[in-house]
Amino acid sequence: RLGQMEIALDGTTPKDIQQRVRFGQTPEEISESSGIPLERVLRFAGPVIAERQHIAAQAVEVELRDGSTSRTLGSTVIDTLALGGADPELIEWDAWRREDGRWSLLASWEPVEGVAYGATAALWAFDPLGRTIVADDPASGWLLGDRPEIDPEADDTDTRPHLVGLPSHDELDTWDDDSVDPDAA
Repeated sequence: RLGQMEIALDGTTPKDIQQRVRFGQTPEEISESSGIPLERVLRFAGPVIAERQHIAAQAVEVELRDGSTSRTLGSTVIDTLALGGADPELIEWDAWRREDGRWSLLASWEPVEGVAYGATAALWAFDPLGRTIVADDPASGWLLGDRPEIDPEADDTDTRPHLVGLPSHDELDTWDDDSVDPDAA
């Protein structure tokens, strides 16, 4: 554009810095990975950090409706954590843009016994245009009242999928390419 000059900082433009901050990186991470002094990164990151704070503030004020009652996300989370003994003043909120156009909202707090399965953070997906918020992990669901009953008799075997059967690098080196039958597939 006329009157604007793109300032390249060791191959990283101000736009690159802002995009990386918008998608969740901290200025410290950007400074470390790019070699740009933190003060220069902060100069370009400031407006996007303010945007992230603004989006987080909007998300905290989203109304959650449960039948005839309505409460904000922020008050619900604060009250739930306070009941467990968390200090509401120490809850930190952050937001960053997701690739799908929505924003991730993060609430983090000091560890509290018996709160949200021992979690210290909860994550939601926030759509600022529709003013909708969706739990994005078990802790966020727990904070919003989704507390499934735990059967003490249930088998507590870990049912998450695990990656198995991959050969090590040593095993890959010993494979003979001539021993592979191309018609076997």
